[in-house]
Amino acid sequence: MDDLPRIAFKFTVRGVVQGVGFRPTVKRVADGLSLAGWVRNTGTAVEIWVEGAQAGSFLPALQTSLPPHARLELVDVAPVDPQNYAEFAILQSADDAGARALIPPDIATCPDCLAEMTDSHDRRFHYPFINCTNCGPRYTIVERVPYDRANTSMSGFALCPDCAREYGDPTDRRYHAEPIACPVCGPHITLFDSQGKLVAKKAEALTGAARALTSGKIVAIKGLGGFHLACDAANDEAVKTLRERKGREAKPLAVMVALLEVAERLVNLSEQERELLTSASAPIVLAAIKPGAKLAFAAINSDTDRLGLMLPYTPLHHLLLQESPPVLVMTSGNLADEPLATNGAEAIQRLGKIADLFLGHNRPIVTPCDDSVVQLIEGEPAFLRRSRGFSPARLNLGELGAGLKPCLGIGADLKNAPAFIQEGKAFLVPHVGDLDNFASEEHCMRLIKHIESLFALKPELVCHDLHPDFASTRIAQSLGIPTLAVQHHHAHLAALLAEHKHQGRLLALTLDGFGLGDDNTAWGGEMLLGDASGFERVGYLRQLPLPGGDAASKQGWRMALSLLRELHGDGWRDCMPELWEQVGMEKAEAVAQMIAAGINSPLTSSAGRLFDAVAAILGIAEQSAYEGQAAMRLEAVAQRTHEERELPFSVAEDDKGRLVIDLWEALDEMRCARQSGIKPAVLARSFHRVLAKALCYAVELRLPPNTAVGLSGGVWNNQLLTGLVVDRLRWLGMEVLVHREVPPGDGCIGLGQALVGAMG
Repeated sequence: MDDLPRIAFKFTVRGVVQGVGFRPTVKRVADGLSLAGWVRNTGTAVEIWVEGAQAGSFLPALQTSLPPHARLELVDVAPVDPQNYAEFAILQSADDAGARALIPPDIATCPDCLAEMTDSHDRRFHYPFINCTNCGPRYTIVERVPYDRANTSMSGFALCPDCAREYGDPTDRRYHAEPIACPVCGPHITLFDSQGKLVAKKAEALTGAARALTSGKIVAIKGLGGFHLACDAANDEAVKTLRERKGREAKPLAVMVALLEVAERLVNLSEQERELLTSASAPIVLAAIKPGAKLAFAAINSDTDRLGLMLPYTPLHHLLLQESPPVLVMTSGNLADEPLATNGAEAIQRLGKIADLFLGHNRPIVTPCDDSVVQLIEGEPAFLRRSRGFSPARLNLGELGAGLKPCLGIGADLKNAPAFIQEGKAFLVPHVGDLDNFASEEHCMRLIKHIESLFALKPELVCHDLHPDFASTRIAQSLGIPTLAVQHHHAHLAALLAEHKHQGRLLALTLDGFGLGDDNTAWGGEMLLGDASGFERVGYLRQLPLPGGDAASKQGWRMALSLLRELHGDGWRDCMPELWEQVGMEKAEAVAQMIAAGINSPLTSSAGRLFDAVAAILGIAEQSAYEGQAAMRLEAVAQRTHEERELPFSVAEDDKGRLVIDLWEALDEMRCARQSGIKPAVLARSFHRVLAKALCYAVELRLPPNTAVGLSGGVWNNQLLTGLVVDRLRWLGMEVLVHREVPPGDGCIGLGQALVGAMG
């Protein structure tokens, strides 16, 4: 072998190749082939130099030996002259002008680390910050690239001799694991009370927190991307207290369960749901509740028959759940829609009136990051929120990305998630949340600047919503670069194009609560035909007055009144006397007069408001404490039966040739059927069926040849409706695009805006 000629190659590798044990793997492969040379991180990639008789075998060997979380996107190979290196080395990282190496998301604790953590003979026994190259914090601790310890929040923890030996040993699982730590040199946990007084440290802190949870107390727990608020999920009073203190009246709460077997006792899990729960991303997964499961379900989630649950994804979570109750409510550590609290002093200041105790630690969180939420739709995972474990992320746009200008899509006001497009790729910013206050706006700005810095993104244009008064519009206009207003539902359409790399036109059914239309009316039930460069509104749900504007999104009875008044004039009073009695006739009369006078009652085609009207008519929800509550209840009730009634619909053209999808008569029949004693579940399911039939019929009337159909908007979080529509359209032989990489709701708006702007 020594007699063979020495050849050399230089590789430049891009993708998820920093923070995942890639360089140690490169060295092991090179050593196994008796190659000399080096590997180093740069800001943009990983560079590799190999030379030796078997240098030609290096790349195939590397591709079959990748670490679990590495992903190669592009490998440039260049023959070079051998430099007669004596061995293969990992060099110090090189900083360069372009910082576009993709930092991986945070990774749940791996089985090897869990085994060591529970081994009483291991030096990291019960250590709450155990990690290796295959797991642990990544994105939330990175300050800048390249991804080296000195550029993370672990830089303040000097390695002890034992950790330094592991870090420098190519045969060790912690070789160049940047967050490496142990009880001697790494972070530690503390327990404080709500006044900021130190209660306990290290093991005693964990025991104290577990004891408090067992006794019904609320504990704020510092995780990877911020604090959670936790309590015993089987303790009804504890859950109610948490809701009262946090001001979270009704919105469902997520839980964390100690083991998969515990989850199996609470919910029915498919194989895919099990895989999601146990994956390295460890998201919250929505699954169907098992009847009779012992949990405070009424207090945790009274609106659906599903539970959002996750498994422990940090060593601290695992250790805590060994001593605490096996199921904990684990909800975001914030007030209302403020950003997550990330450090102990901030948490005590903001959450001191909610939590009784604070279980924190001294590893700084650089970037807040909320939990991701996933459900199965049509048997495949779909995001409700893309964040921890999945973000930041980079999507290759394929041929669609050719020639696009660098652009930032600022995202929507609700469920905000900005996105960048640069060099043919989309960079997805983790979920920000609702921009309901100044703190959230500031958080959005910081996150945008951080992602820009990490990946050297330089947008030439920033796109925002068409609505001039949105917080997202203000943020976009404050950035000091040219802006472009993008219609909300056009952004939904474009997000589907970007996600699927789709280059042709698309007929998109964009169904949600609200988006300002280009005619200044409130859209939300649209059929749009177009691409990123433009669209035509070819159909919509029949419009109704929206009495009180935003108030109607919280009080669904207003939409029921609006519908009944349109159908029956002053006879609306006799249609549902029990509803008006519940609402108050004086209040209902005032709203009716508002509609009659055309005061603050703009027309809307909103599918979300249609769901609200149906929920009110069926007595399922007269009003909503949070966005989408009535629709969630309506779907949950509909899922409890397979019995249906045939309901009418019509599709006709307006004076501009656009299709008007009319379900008014169906809703009135539902009202009569309900008053005659037909069960709400039957009518709720019948509504989903008639809406699906009407939409599919309209698509058949307007779909041009060789054109795909797309589904985008928050209404498509509805499993039942999505299944009915997708099944019907595919049965008709149509290509149907649905969201998998980004949420169908407003979490996809930033991506769509960015594509629209980049195409311009």
